[in-house]
This record gives sequence, C-alpha cells and structure tokens, in this order.
Amino acid sequence: MKEIELTSEGQKIKGVVFQPQTLKDKNPAILFVHGWTSSIKSNVQSAEALTQLGHICICVDLRGHGESEGDIQKMTREDFLKDVLAVYDYLVAMNSVDKDDISAVGSSFGSYMVALLSSKRKIKNLALRVPANYPNDSFNEPQILFSGNNDPSILQWRFQEMNKDSTYSLEAVNNFSGNVLIVESGQDELIPHQTIENYMNAVQDKAKLTHIVMKDASHSISRDQKSQLEYKQILINWFKNK
Repeated sequence: MKEIELTSEGQKIKGVVFQPQTLKDKNPAILFVHGWTSSIKSNVQSAEALTQLGHICICVDLRGHGESEGDIQKMTREDFLKDVLAVYDYLVAMNSVDKDDISAVGSSFGSYMVALLSSKRKIKNLALRVPANYPNDSFNEPQILFSGNNDPSILQWRFQEMNKDSTYSLEAVNNFSGNVLIVESGQDELIPHQTIENYMNAVQDKAKLTHIVMKDASHSISRDQKSQLEYKQILINWFKNK
C-alpha cells in the first residue's frame, strides 16, 4: 500500500494505491469511489483482494471526507465529479497502468459519481453497488442538502420509473458500452428497487449487464462484516471474467 496526495481545485485529496506483488509493464487498474460521508476505509478490503487478480487499485477520500481537505457543507456534485476526474487522471498517468483497461467501482453516491465518470473518461468495466440517483436540477447545489437522510423527498423521488435520459447518471449508463455490474441490497432503506430497475433499464446491451442481490444486506455495509465479505467475493468473481 502506498499513500498518495493529489489536488482538486487547489485542495488536497488523500488516497492509497494498492499494487500486485508482481507488476507487469501494463496492468489493469480499478478506481474505487466511496459513498456519501464514507471514506477510503470502506473500499480497502475489496481493493486489496483485487490486487490478487493483478489489478492496481486506487482509493481516495473525496473532498470533505476522511482526511481530504474541503468543506462538505459547500461541496456540489459538480465539485465531487472534479475530484473523481482528478483521481482518474492521476491513475492513468502511472507508468504501470494499462490505459485501455481501467474500471470504476462505486457505492451509493460513489456509484452515481463513477457513472458520470464513464461519460467523461475511458472506462472498461463499471461496478455499481446500491447506486444512488439525483435530479439534474440540483447538480450545482450543495450535495449535503440532497442526501437521503437529509431530504426525505429524494427517497420518494427515487420510487419513480425513469427514462434512460431522465438524469445525468442514467444517461451516462445508457451511453456506456462496457460491462456493468449492479449490486442491490435486499434490505436497502435508501435505494428502492425501482432505482435499481432504472439503472438496469438504462444499460443498452443486457448481455453486458450483471445484477446481483445481496438478500440480507442493508444500504450501508460498513459495520456488517458478513455483507462486506459477500460483496468482496462478488467483485472478485465478476472481475475474474473481465
């Protein structure tokens, strides 16, 4: 594990890079993006496991999270997207990374962000755990106002059936041509099944779509060791075939 520091709009972002024991000249890479008010810690277990498959993995604290700079009270989704783009650009600049084999893994808010990333940068595989969705009209407003816990109307909005171009994230998934993994939690209190259906329906090539339900998992699995292990194994099994 190597600790790293990069900047986004002049503010410091803290992160870690995990590398396989034996590096090739060009190695596949995976960018992990955590959920709202989460941190690097939520992805370390999975990142370490996927290095065993030969992937270079990078995890960061978005601004306003973990050890990174930034005021979470002011940050917008546009701001966080700039963070994710900065991390991608850092990753693709590494000499040992295969620039044609970069995947992105996100959880909840992080899934929304990596979906947007796929419309801005070259991504081969997209893994979305309990993907959140948000209305476009609040994209440039402080995200803290629209988190599920702070805005009950967002939860109700997520029960709506939506078209592939209804939101930026659904549109991005619809335009994405790579493989897509969508992991649903059977006991999710923040992401209803309809939101999962909206993301699944947005995938054009259903042959490239994998949908897995973690039957007993809630939205957050940070304190659920059993669900963490289950999710890690899901990622391992999926990436083995990619």
